Amino acid sequence: MTREMQVALFTILSSLTGGHVRILETSSRYPRRPTFLIPRNYYVKLLNMLDVYFEGRFRDFVINNTVELPPMEITRFYAYPKYIYDAMNNIKRDLQYFDLLYVPHEHVGMMMLLKSIGVKWTALLQLTPVIGAIDIDLPMNPIRLMSLNLRLNGMGYIGDKLFEYLIAKVVLSGETVLSVSKSIPYEMRLMGLRARVKVLDPGVGIDESCWRCGDKDIDLVFFGRLKREKGVFDFIKVLNIMHRRMGLKPKAMIMGAADDDTPRIVKARLRRLGLSEFTEVRVNLTRRELLSYLARARVFVYPTRLDSIGLVVIEALAHGVPVVTYDIPAIRFNYRTRAVLRVPFRDINSMALAAAKLLTDEEYREQLANEGLIFIKRFDWTNVALNEWEMLGRIAYEETEETSVKVPRVVDSIRVI
Repeated sequence: MTREMQVALFTILSSLTGGHVRILETSSRYPRRPTFLIPRNYYVKLLNMLDVYFEGRFRDFVINNTVELPPMEITRFYAYPKYIYDAMNNIKRDLQYFDLLYVPHEHVGMMMLLKSIGVKWTALLQLTPVIGAIDIDLPMNPIRLMSLNLRLNGMGYIGDKLFEYLIAKVVLSGETVLSVSKSIPYEMRLMGLRARVKVLDPGVGIDESCWRCGDKDIDLVFFGRLKREKGVFDFIKVLNIMHRRMGLKPKAMIMGAADDDTPRIVKARLRRLGLSEFTEVRVNLTRRELLSYLARARVFVYPTRLDSIGLVVIEALAHGVPVVTYDIPAIRFNYRTRAVLRVPFRDINSMALAAAKLLTDEEYREQLANEGLIFIKRFDWTNVALNEWEMLGRIAYEETEETSVKVPRVVDSIRVI
């Protein structure tokens, strides 16, 4: 029955970060293609990004399965509901064709509107709602905990977030949602957010053809968005300790996506610290280029403080690259392997020592690289997609099957706005 299920997938796909790539990787493998509902400005941007960074991969899939919504310009959380309400009114006649509306994001505003208009819906939590991620998981009042972590990861002002938090408590109550990470329901409990969370395990996959390739001629690599919360500036601190205190000059590379002034700031800081002579910065590379450089790395230093599962960690392990990262819930709950070395949160000295140990002990590094390759064998995109589809079917039919036989509907036509 679920094979014939009709799913409408509301998404903005504003970038090609790990979470957005995951949406494309899984939905393209569903037993039945979903219908994307994408605001026109994001749809145009997405097609351009696929051409530039993915060499056109997924382009035909997106074009053939998308209903364009009116352009969306969102600056505040509370602007989401009005936009979605107006957009849904425009396609209200067509919503009857779908068995389930699916939001593969943790945006509370989107969930609030879908709940209020009475459609069958669910969401995929790729970060913890409201806060994104919890770095310091102390037993304390949820509001104090939220305030502490917001200050640490720069996710926003407590006033706006408090309003969103109160809405989230109501919206999520009694609902069944999916999660890509075991850390998310844990963090939600600490935050006092109640929902029936079904964890997809594994929540992400990897292309088997990437496993173990490339000569290792780059010592340290940072791979991720060039943002403070992803740890790019902590990575520079690690390099500085290794250079100034340990007398090392590791050949390093900083690479990832950037759409602001951060690359200039990163390069200026490297010059000021005398690290630019052995550190290269490369931004907005194609997918092929990113993975090619990653395959050449000996060690991946990833001081992330805003994550749920970290697709880049899986990608590094698949290329035989051990990972040094912080011991935050997102890493602790999902990576029970020695190939991912966890150090205390914000402990730059320990991170530098762990990276240096890996660089100077080839036998140890190779041992961990092999353990990482064994660990990631279960992370297969097809299995992830089929498991997700089955979960969506259970949610779509969980109420109606108790009282009647569900007859799947077929979309004869979808009106494009």
